[in-house]
Amino acid sequence: MATIEESIVIGRSREDIRTFLRDPGNQPVWQSNMDKFAKLDEGDPKKGTRYLGISRVAGRRVEWTAEISEWDDVEFYELRAIESPVGWTLRFDFEEVADGTRVTMHQELAPFERYFGKLADPLVTRMYSRDVKGNLEKLKDILESEL
Repeated sequence: MATIEESIVIGRSREDIRTFLRDPGNQPVWQSNMDKFAKLDEGDPKKGTRYLGISRVAGRRVEWTAEISEWDDVEFYELRAIESPVGWTLRFDFEEVADGTRVTMHQELAPFERYFGKLADPLVTRMYSRDVKGNLEKLKDILESEL
């Protein structure tokens, strides 16, 4: 299992960041590898809310359905793949710091070998890790430019 974790401090409040992230239409705006992100359930996000997504990983299109497996309205939330060729969980933590909010993205990924071949895991993990870091930097740029 691969683990990817990146953090960035964004000069905005947790509430501002969470509001931006709750809008499914914003996901493809800040995530370069996200082609589609749609909420499948009505109402505010909560534990059990499901999403449909299409991502690009190492140039391959990956369609998935995920659900919120853990939800705290202020400090964190976690998504878990329930239908995907590659199993994963993704957790976002939001910590208030002096300069704004530290956003930490922690992802656990099942081996990619079923999808990319046995030798691909280290390469795909490195490529995806770079995407995650770049996406968080883009999120920071977007949110700080709205001040």
